[in-house]
Amino acid sequence: MRKTGFLSVMLILALVFSACGAKKESGVKYKLYDLNTDKTGIVTEIIELNKAGTLKTAEKLLKEMSSKASSGDRTRPMTKLTYQGVWFDADEGKLTVSFDGTYNNLDGIEETLTRSCICLTLLQIRGVSSVKIEVDHKPIKLANQTDVGAMSQNSFVLDFTGGDSVMQSASVSLYYPSQNGKGLIKETKNISYASNMSLERVVLKYLSAQPESKKADRAIPENTSLINLYVADGVCYINFGSSFTNNASDDVMRLRVYAIANSLSGIGRVKRVQISVDGKSLSLANVRDSENGLYVPDDSIVLNKDKEGEE
Repeated sequence: MRKTGFLSVMLILALVFSACGAKKESGVKYKLYDLNTDKTGIVTEIIELNKAGTLKTAEKLLKEMSSKASSGDRTRPMTKLTYQGVWFDADEGKLTVSFDGTYNNLDGIEETLTRSCICLTLLQIRGVSSVKIEVDHKPIKLANQTDVGAMSQNSFVLDFTGGDSVMQSASVSLYYPSQNGKGLIKETKNISYASNMSLERVVLKYLSAQPESKKADRAIPENTSLINLYVADGVCYINFGSSFTNNASDDVMRLRVYAIANSLSGIGRVKRVQISVDGKSLSLANVRDSENGLYVPDDSIVLNKDKEGEE
């Protein structure tokens, strides 16, 4: 009887431990990249999916990107798109997604950000090193008719924070509004920064500090929050908090915008700048800007081209 009782106890314990072992395994967390409501920037949220193979995970993420957003301050990138299929080349690590003609309804900033959201989301899948987007199984093209090939993590510059880093150095040209409101004052600095922070963010940090020249002001008001920063296709998308425009005249804002555009254009990957404030695109009256509010650098308003730090 004792032996039988002992076996019964062992059987119960075995069942308990078996039940614990059968506990549902935790899923994998992914960062879902969405458009903001104004479709001028990118916001993110964390979702969790059950573990699955590459294609199955890609299909789940594509479904998530086609669904309704979790809150009203964001828009899923694929709500108006229909994808035809997804394929994975394991040898190259390339994931290809083909959409139907609905993709051609996107243009300008919305297309760039939509493509970026899709690629950045899918690039998180284990084993995927690049993502290619096609329309009717043909490569999509930029405005200059060049093909957009497969995009990797190196195709994007985000506001990196955290993780291991090493110190890097760079020489940058920074532009600040002159106190007399007549133009910009240029300062060149040799800076050191952590490798886990984008150089664009570092430049904006310097622009929010007091310049060396006593005749210049900060380009970005003190304590202005940088909500989001992102670079793709040569455009740097920046979303500031509301203090960026508080109590500032159009003339002051004009110099702030071009101080940022001129400073960031010194970084080879940035050609134009798009600025939002609390998610809404900044458009200024009487300011020379290109289509869709993309600001290009203007060297004509630099006051000290030959002698830096002096007007």
